[in-house]
Amino acid sequence: MILPAFFSRGANFYTSWPKSTTDGQQEAGPVQFGSLAGTLDGVRVVEWSNFITAPFCGKVLAELGADVIKIESPVYGDESRRHGPFPEQIPDRERSCLFLFANLNKRGITLDPTSDSGRELLESLLETADIFLENQPVGLTESLGLDYGTLKSSCHGLIVTTITPYGRTGSYRDYNGCDLTANAIGGMSFGTGYPDREPLTTPLNQASYLAGVGAAFASVAALLGRDITRKGQLVDVAEGQVVAVLLSGYHLPAYIYRGVAGWRSGNRMRLGLFPNCVLPCKDRYVCIADPQ
Repeated sequence: MILPAFFSRGANFYTSWPKSTTDGQQEAGPVQFGSLAGTLDGVRVVEWSNFITAPFCGKVLAELGADVIKIESPVYGDESRRHGPFPEQIPDRERSCLFLFANLNKRGITLDPTSDSGRELLESLLETADIFLENQPVGLTESLGLDYGTLKSSCHGLIVTTITPYGRTGSYRDYNGCDLTANAIGGMSFGTGYPDREPLTTPLNQASYLAGVGAAFASVAALLGRDITRKGQLVDVAEGQVVAVLLSGYHLPAYIYRGVAGWRSGNRMRLGLFPNCVLPCKDRYVCIADPQ
């Protein structure tokens, strides 16, 4: 199975250019700019992922030129296939906009790493990989010997990038989590909503996308480090921690200098900048963000 590659690495790009016709008018014609090499051209990523965090990380790496091979379950496939939006509102696992968006420019393969044949095939892929990207439960990867501690003995230069809700260490490592809980533990929900109501989360899985971006550029940093050390390393990304770091510019200075931990300010930004708010209109709402 090959996933759609709407912006293929090394593809030829075309635009229109004017050329003369017999009547002296100008018409559009194609001009070929040639093949464009990406920053990560020649880097192979094996991605064993599901839903958003690691797939979006793989998408960013693919956009930088990496050859990304996505692994899906032979039976159910990626969970995002069952999420919309869908064209004409008709559910179709092959036409999920969320799945297609998060998996652009990747090659795909179906295998089951818990089976002997699937594990053997995955190990053969990892022998050719620079990065192993995954967002599976911590206990699953360790039980299969697909954690960094096990893989580094046979794949010395392999970078293992793992994305979990709370990281691979600490008392929360084995807890299940999702975008909502990552927003909560990272502090995003604490400042979202009205002061007299319960905290809210951000829409559209923003914590998951942020974790994917953070993991992508941490992986690039690990590649640069490998050029110096000639060794691979573990890139351990906690979704909740990415959110917490994102908010540190707001909350930490306020607490250090004013002793204020933050508060929910409803539809207005609590930094006092205006207009920076959500306002009701006749039919729906409009968000105005113009703090300058």
